[in-house]
Amino acid sequence: MSKSLNTWEGRRALTDNASAGAETLKKAARELMEINLLSDAADFFKRAGDDEGLHEIINQAVREGNFFIFKEASSKLSSSLKDRAKLEALMETAENNGQMLYLEQAERYLKDYL
Repeated sequence: MSKSLNTWEGRRALTDNASAGAETLKKAARELMEINLLSDAADFFKRAGDDEGLHEIINQAVREGNFFIFKEASSKLSSSLKDRAKLEALMETAENNGQMLYLEQAERYLKDYL
């Protein structure tokens, strides 16, 4: 892993680098996923135009029951995500893990938007 991605300043330097290409951004996003910085990884996948990478983050959020990462990565997709089954799976995981805030927010989102 690039040592500079371990720090906020290192990630910011890459973000501010206008000449950073899509492959560099995708590589950084994958490295960030490895250390579970999913929000930052989603930002880099978005900058790279990589919806596939964003879907990987969404799937990880579903497995972990993490509604906030699910919502953030979903909002960065080039087309909206209307996947009721994934959200219901996330809700089940959140409930099983005792993550009541994630569960409540996911239930509200499901009611209001899907």
